[in-house]
Amino acid sequence: MQPPPDNPWYALLYTTAQVIGFVLLLAITRAEGYGTWRGAFRSIYTGGLGRREILYAFAALGAAFMLWWPINLMLSALGMSWPKWGYSTSGLNAVPVAIWALGAAFFEEGFFRGYSIPRLNKAVGTAGALLITSAAFAAIHLRFCPALSVYIFFWALIAGGLFLYTKSTWSCFLYHAANNVIVDFL
Repeated sequence: MQPPPDNPWYALLYTTAQVIGFVLLLAITRAEGYGTWRGAFRSIYTGGLGRREILYAFAALGAAFMLWWPINLMLSALGMSWPKWGYSTSGLNAVPVAIWALGAAFFEEGFFRGYSIPRLNKAVGTAGALLITSAAFAAIHLRFCPALSVYIFFWALIAGGLFLYTKSTWSCFLYHAANNVIVDFL
């Protein structure tokens, strides 16, 4: 069910659900043997955010934006359209949209890249982990539209590659947060 598009404060319901899910994820990670809440957090949010990670995050974002055009052309040729979506960010509406945009980046990267890829990598290998997490990430974006979900699959492959290359969940967070700010505000 899609929240009313004219009230961006509904976006905070999604962020609240993510916070609850994240606390549960930390509890599961703690039970896996990381002992403390801090240890569980550090097992998910790995690496740093130095110059190298920042450079790669923005390079990956540039690649993702360049990929949008050919995917958009292909989907348009197949009759899949990109409806207008998103909330108004004028005035105080910018507050919940910013919280939503940054919160989604933080929680989704923690789960899909920081938690899921390392664990799936052990079970199904690197390629399997990338494909499964990208497909799951695309599936949660179906609520916007199927065409966007197709693009998001490739976007998530880039995010997964960024994680594997930099070994940093923080670089993935920057990639995702910058994307959300650009998409939601520009």
